[in-house]
Amino acid sequence: MSIIKITDETKKESISTEDYLKAIYKLMNVSSGSVKTQDIANKLGVTSAAVSEMVKKLATKELLDYIPYKGVRLLPEGIKKGKLVIRRHRLIELYLHEYLDIPRNMVHEEAEVLEHFASDYLINKMDKKLGFPQFDPHGAPIPDKNGIIPTHKTAIPLSESKKGDVCKIVRVSNFDSELLEHLENEGITIGVLITVSGILEFDGTVQVRIGEKTSSLSTKICQNIWVDPIN
Repeated sequence: MSIIKITDETKKESISTEDYLKAIYKLMNVSSGSVKTQDIANKLGVTSAAVSEMVKKLATKELLDYIPYKGVRLLPEGIKKGKLVIRRHRLIELYLHEYLDIPRNMVHEEAEVLEHFASDYLINKMDKKLGFPQFDPHGAPIPDKNGIIPTHKTAIPLSESKKGDVCKIVRVSNFDSELLEHLENEGITIGVLITVSGILEFDGTVQVRIGEKTSSLSTKICQNIWVDPIN
């Protein structure tokens, strides 16, 4: 539980703005058009009315375009600010994991709080200390200070793999702490080589082998594990 108490209304509004820009930016990356306000509400766990009020405010600041009943799209300044929040979050995650030994299944929640309070100076120092990394502990890309985002160019969801494939795990895109802990316990983590030993026709369950150990993963889990086939 966070012990940080936010009392300044300006800071509260700034945090809310950052949360919205980050959420909308992520939703835009998986949407072919404008982002629906209901999708924003679902992602942030707030009401549709609250989203409508907030996006109107952000539109007056020229951070996004908002067309009632059609959705929103970030404008260039909104995209820039959204990327900066994501950059702070993912660098903090990596720093907590690499230097404070905080497990992967716990760093996301900690970074959700700290991302709003770290200065650009501190974040750039962390970036340098970490050796200008491209990916966070979950394999998600870290935008550099110029907003350039690296990619796993050949990565595919594990759910699209075939029997016999040998793959390197490069990303887990679901931050649920129970799921991450389960995967860690199974030895399924970033950088590990796995062999797809079988796929059940009944429900698409994927059986993977790591060394001498075999694990069975549901289709839903496999959709959140990204791998680079190496054979």
